[in-house]
Amino acid sequence: MKKYLLVLGALSASYQLIAADIGAGKIEFEKKCVSCHGKNAERKALGISRVIANITSEKEILKLLSNIKKDGKKSEKNMAMVNAVINLSKQDFSNLAAYIVTLKKKR
Repeated sequence: MKKYLLVLGALSASYQLIAADIGAGKIEFEKKCVSCHGKNAERKALGISRVIANITSEKEILKLLSNIKKDGKKSEKNMAMVNAVINLSKQDFSNLAAYIVTLKKKR
């Protein structure tokens, strides 16, 4: 029984570490994203990106952010975006994704 409780406790703690915080995502979005994507993510950044408010899947946003961070180290393409995300953690990405999917409703 003790082993079961320890495993359950560990799983619970790890879930909390990866659980998204929409409020933190909003703060990060306002610091890093608003200037290019708009207050409600309604603009194409630099006139070339997708309108990210149209992305309704947190999983898709996470994949996009991860790919930008990973591929940005090898390429000079889209350096503004690379510079915006290069120092963000997986937790930051989760928070941003959770917040961005709420923006579709605000448009």
